[in-house]
Amino acid sequence: MARGRRVGRVLLVALALVLAATPILPARAAVEATEVTPPVAIEFMAEYARLGGEVSLGPAISNPGYVGDSLVQFFSRGRLDRAGRHSAAPFGRVVVAELGTLLAEATGQVDRAEFAPLAYLPGADDATYFAATGHTLAPEFFDFWHERGGWERFGAPIAEAMPVASGVVQWFARGRLETRALADGGNAIVAADVGREYLDLPAARRDELEYGPVFAGYPDPTTGLDVPILYYHQVLEGALFEGQVIGLLEAGFEPIPLARLVRALQGRADLPEKPIVFTFDDGWESHVRVALPVLKRYRIPATFFVMPGFDEKEPGHLDREGFQELVDAGMSVQSHSLNHADLPRVLAGDVGAAQAETVDSRDALLEFGGRDYFAYPYGAVNDAVEALVRDSGYRAAVTTAIGRLHFPDELMHLKRVQLHPAADVATALEQIERALQRDPRFTEDG
Repeated sequence: MARGRRVGRVLLVALALVLAATPILPARAAVEATEVTPPVAIEFMAEYARLGGEVSLGPAISNPGYVGDSLVQFFSRGRLDRAGRHSAAPFGRVVVAELGTLLAEATGQVDRAEFAPLAYLPGADDATYFAATGHTLAPEFFDFWHERGGWERFGAPIAEAMPVASGVVQWFARGRLETRALADGGNAIVAADVGREYLDLPAARRDELEYGPVFAGYPDPTTGLDVPILYYHQVLEGALFEGQVIGLLEAGFEPIPLARLVRALQGRADLPEKPIVFTFDDGWESHVRVALPVLKRYRIPATFFVMPGFDEKEPGHLDREGFQELVDAGMSVQSHSLNHADLPRVLAGDVGAAQAETVDSRDALLEFGGRDYFAYPYGAVNDAVEALVRDSGYRAAVTTAIGRLHFPDELMHLKRVQLHPAADVATALEQIERALQRDPRFTEDG
């Protein structure tokens, strides 16, 4: 990322060069197999389900982990990768990793004659031939491949079908299909456990196959993590907001998702040198119309705290279509209650109404991945409200209290720094710095 004083077009060109030169980063030491079955990361749940869930990819066999700024998680039959800021893939896109190709290379399969492209060109109307790899989809696997996700799930064949002791095998970019004999004399088709096989490779061998940053270890969250969580309300001046964003990037800040900070506080993620989190409150239409194009241009992950159904009561707020647009752009949509309720007051008078504000808003946002994080309306929170939000199923919550040092026991009341989106860069940087200095736990020597 360019860090000089030039802005605008120069920064965009530099960013484009980085993106063009950097692939989706691999799973290195930061992501290893676990003996227990971990949950599917919320960032992968929609794509995991769309591709067939456990029937298709199998159960999760690793916790999600950040490699560079891309999020990865292994499943028994594959791996899902979510592209980060510095990936060559579109920001936020989730894809099935090409473990078939990597595993075939790692195990020497690529030296077999079946991996050589066909010496002849099938007819143009041959639906089984893939010109990109020079191989045909074997008839044994034709129906299974098409019915179970096709190219998105398995990729193109990278070898011709080949006989093995157990039946017939064919390798694909993202997996391997096999036939297995049944007791009744028939054959079953199964997707091989390429995710487990790949994780069983020595870490050094995986590092040879895929490159990425060396994993330096997790920070110790008990000493406090210095990560400014910015929050904005209405964003009306796109050019001014963009200037502020450029200035923050040039100051060396590296935007990360709120989820990465939460995982770091739980001891399950590393952090870049100078992380910063972007959040937006109240679900204003201007967030999609004005802020989102800037965030997309600079590939900045952000969390939007919204109120499902509030657009029907107050004009200018996002509806479900707007939520989906944010999600499609790689952003996180999370709860800000149903009606921007003053939760301490509501809870004191009607427990059921308060529960509806937290539980029902979470349920309404599940299809958008909005199940994990909560922003207290008005920043109003006390011990009873904090317990309510925790019991409603949220993993973390943010307040309007000013600060940027975070500790593991503060997950339900994380501090933030409010910025006006039209503020100049100097003012924004001063407010961010002041938020650290006013924290009583801050010392100049760290």
